[in-house]
Amino acid sequence: MVADEETAIKTVHAAYAAGINLFDVSPYYGSGRAEQLLGAAIKSLPREDIIVCTKIGKYSPDEAPDYSADRVRASISASMQRLGVSYIDILHCHDIEFCPDMRQIVDETLPVLQQLKQQGVIRAIGITGYPLDIFSYILDKVPAGTVDVVLSYCHNSLHDTSLLEAKGVGVISAAPLCMGLWRPQGPEPWHPAPPALQEAARQCAQLAAAGGVSLPRLAVKAAVQQAGSGVAVHLMGMAKPEEVSDNVAVMLDMYNTHGSAGKAPEKQVTIKEEQQQEELSNNTGSSAGAECGDGDSSGMQKKAAAAGLSAQEVATLAEIRRVLQPVANVTWPVGVTGNRK
Repeated sequence: MVADEETAIKTVHAAYAAGINLFDVSPYYGSGRAEQLLGAAIKSLPREDIIVCTKIGKYSPDEAPDYSADRVRASISASMQRLGVSYIDILHCHDIEFCPDMRQIVDETLPVLQQLKQQGVIRAIGITGYPLDIFSYILDKVPAGTVDVVLSYCHNSLHDTSLLEAKGVGVISAAPLCMGLWRPQGPEPWHPAPPALQEAARQCAQLAAAGGVSLPRLAVKAAVQQAGSGVAVHLMGMAKPEEVSDNVAVMLDMYNTHGSAGKAPEKQVTIKEEQQQEELSNNTGSSAGAECGDGDSSGMQKKAAAAGLSAQEVATLAEIRRVLQPVANVTWPVGVTGNRK
């Protein structure tokens, strides 16, 4: 479900006012509705200040993914109309693990995107997906510079510290709440995480509640901390202006602590994503975590303060890490099998 127009516009404007300038949508989200809402919201904002990202390949839950050159061109044209823009800043190939034969991405999809990039229709090319091996598969088969950025989701979270190794591309790390796994109420019934991981997440929610700690805030803080400088952008969903305020406050806290010379960046580089069904974040925070120590010593408190966490958050994070150790880096199957030929 995509937000109503009034709420969407207010949320985007609140994000822009707070310094967020990169907005990510897809024709798949609401079958084009997310793009329409973002287009309505940015109409009154300076286009040169806005980084607009959208995608090709997936279009609706009722339609099979299509990464063909003809559909790519038609999709981008339709997206630009819905968004009300004359160019797209970042165009992603959406969830390429669903392509029946990923050679098509190499031989057909990326070449047409390169043509459109040369024509100025798009300014950067990206690929998105869940299995990490899909990124290496593509990047190892195309010349350097063909792909500018990758969007990886759920791999930089409380239980999973794996992420794409540096391959000369920008990395967007999405879904620090792991599609709702780290919400206090737990994920939706459709969540694909295996039972052992979901049970561990329930235990983590109980630990956080017992310690008086916000689990979503802690999850985002840990994601930012463990990613370090290897991630260019942390992507999270914000469906209401209040969520923008909450996320920005936590991110600024982290960047004030960890940023260059202890200062927050001039422009906050986080993303408003019009995609409630994938992020499902209500009243989430967004920032980075701390080294874990033992006991309540002044040394522990100093570490906590230096990392933008309270001593209680540090202690809770240590307990959560212990609970998650048996399911560390556990993943789940996604996409088409046998398509990496």
